[in-house]
Amino acid sequence: MGIKIENTHSFIQKVLINDQPHEAFSDRLVILPNLKKGVNKIQVFLGAQPVINTHLTFISKRMPSIKKGGDHLEVDILTRSRGKFNFYVKEPFILLYADQQEYNRKKDGILKGSVSSDRQLVLKRTTLNSFTVTQATLPISEYQESSSQILLKLNKNGESENSSGSVVLRSKNYFARFTKTGGGKKIE
Repeated sequence: MGIKIENTHSFIQKVLINDQPHEAFSDRLVILPNLKKGVNKIQVFLGAQPVINTHLTFISKRMPSIKKGGDHLEVDILTRSRGKFNFYVKEPFILLYADQQEYNRKKDGILKGSVSSDRQLVLKRTTLNSFTVTQATLPISEYQESSSQILLKLNKNGESENSSGSVVLRSKNYFARFTKTGGGKKIE
């Protein structure tokens, strides 16, 4: 459910619901979470240019809530089948708990992904500016970084041990594809 803004050339810049920031909107559509009973106050701020901060731009299933923390964005998705979503992201990030994800395929800053069950997604800002997960077909359940290493913990996604999955990492000078074949992983 949402609120569509029509008959304007302006773009949504910011949304407040009950005086709290709401990070789920596209250029002209506010994606609503589950609202409390009674009166809810929704404020939409418009501007001449599209907004460049990280936010959810599309979701195909119910979204009970979206919360912004200090360095992360949490989105709850309720689904009994495949639920799709898009984020607009320009800063370095890592997306946790998505079954599938693909970033910047059309060079537009869009992170597309999906889940197959109820889930809380966490889009976390990273400090490594040149590191990006451009594609993953396995859920990333944990992420840790230091100045010299990156640790990604991957889940099997409920698939058999012989099924395949991959994670593609990219930086300015480095490209790696981690592929799960059988029980092992290999770098190409």
